[in-house]
Amino acid sequence: MRKIITTAILFLLLVPGTGCGRREHWAPETPTVSGSILSEGPFTIGDPIDILYTVIADRQGKVGFPQEEELFAPFTVRGFSQKRSRVAKDTYKTIAVYTVAVFETGTVTFPSLPVKIEEQVLNTEPLQIHILSVLPKDEEAHRLKEIVPPYRPRTRRSTVLIVFGSIIAACGIGYFLYRFVKSKKRGRPDVETQAASDPDPYGRSIEALERVRAGFIKDSIGTKQAYSELSLIMRLFIGSIMRFNASRMTTNQLARYLKRDDFPIVPQRRFLGLLKKSDLVKFAKDSPEKGKVVSDVDESIGIVREVHDAIGKRDEKEGGGD
Repeated sequence: MRKIITTAILFLLLVPGTGCGRREHWAPETPTVSGSILSEGPFTIGDPIDILYTVIADRQGKVGFPQEEELFAPFTVRGFSQKRSRVAKDTYKTIAVYTVAVFETGTVTFPSLPVKIEEQVLNTEPLQIHILSVLPKDEEAHRLKEIVPPYRPRTRRSTVLIVFGSIIAACGIGYFLYRFVKSKKRGRPDVETQAASDPDPYGRSIEALERVRAGFIKDSIGTKQAYSELSLIMRLFIGSIMRFNASRMTTNQLARYLKRDDFPIVPQRRFLGLLKKSDLVKFAKDSPEKGKVVSDVDESIGIVREVHDAIGKRDEKEGGGD
């Protein structure tokens, strides 16, 4: 839009003057150049400002306007356009518009520019431009305003109270949840601690597995709960007799541990197969048939008895050797 307006102004300025229905024929004795501020103020830092230059010369006068950036300091050139038209028989008008900007405040001087016309160089008059830091809104006469630092926002007392109240409420809710979870855990026995201090892990494990079997047959517990309890009981049993924390290990970690330390009394393939099947039911939502669940519980009871018998035989052998 700004480019269209500038082009329209150039067109109007290039239209030759008329008087009484006939063209005025005149030619300057020497070329002339004049400059003016085309844009309307007030101007603030960074605003685009159009500077207009008009050159009147004969048709032989080829006009060249400067383009070197250093000639316009402290201004920065953002755009340039130039038009030439005949205004009389041997007279031509050349219009040039510089679009510039400056980042200083106060009265800034737009420098004199050397305009070349054939072999002759004419210097334009400097122009004084007033640059404001901000646009005044409520003042009739524009005056220079100093650049001030960013406004520091005021803090309302109500805002502070709301923030502190929210923090206190969040802390209260967190404390309530902590106490609630802790009270829930307090009513549930620590199975791992019991297993570690249980003098008879075999009897406890058989009793727990028989309870799982009976509960599943009576439909008092579901498939997922049956496999979850089966997996925990087997892990606690193996961990108790082998003296390591099996309940904190994943099935893969447990497999690597048993393989590394070589526990011959544990039927590893069957034992790990039951744990993997329990993982499928718990995490992959596998749903085996009811008869298969009962069979897996019976298999767990068989593994516990085999391990218990193997430990008894090993202890007898070691006692006999002594």
